[in-house]
Amino acid sequence: MKTLFVDVILPLHISATYTYRLPQDYNEAIAVGQRVVVQFGNKRLYSALVYRIHEQAPSHATKYVLAIIDLNPIVGEMQLQMWRWMATYYMCYLGDVMAIALPSALRLASESVLTIHPEYDGEMSALSPNESKVVLLLSEHPTLSVNDIMAALGIKNVMPLLHAMIRKQIIVMDEDIKQRFTPRTETILSLHSDYQTDEALKALFDRLEKKTTTQKQLEVLLRL
Repeated sequence: MKTLFVDVILPLHISATYTYRLPQDYNEAIAVGQRVVVQFGNKRLYSALVYRIHEQAPSHATKYVLAIIDLNPIVGEMQLQMWRWMATYYMCYLGDVMAIALPSALRLASESVLTIHPEYDGEMSALSPNESKVVLLLSEHPTLSVNDIMAALGIKNVMPLLHAMIRKQIIVMDEDIKQRFTPRTETILSLHSDYQTDEALKALFDRLEKKTTTQKQLEVLLRL
């Protein structure tokens, strides 16, 4: 069986793609444009995008791809061409473009903070055992990092699970909540329906004018 390598784009401000070795069990499942879980640095995990698949072994030791997240590519060749053009035109890196082009939920990293989705109804009968554990963890601790969940579950490759739960709207990245638009509201006053006719309004004015302590009420009524 072939030994394949993948060059991946990481959603970081770095100048190059990075090469990882693909476990042979994944040979038939991998495709350009899919997200994979990789370790970058000593401990940090990222969901990276497959940019190129090849058999050219690097001269240095390579880490393995830990998991494939997507069944099908989420980014096509035309999008990758656009990303390359943007990186050239704006004099930035592919990782910078990826960080902007993909929704934050598709760029999960080990330091990302997760919480229960505000619209999740709490129904757990259809959840897998690990999904149920994540929900229970987040019920006890409103926000947890991916690393926290990984340690609590004892699962190294937890990202596919968390991505699936984000897709099902069970959990959400905390930064998504912070970025949600909160509409500005304004209180509006109007005349009561009992005073919409000219006769009723005149009677109200007459009643208020007879009192000496209703000057402010008269001013409000005149504005209305």
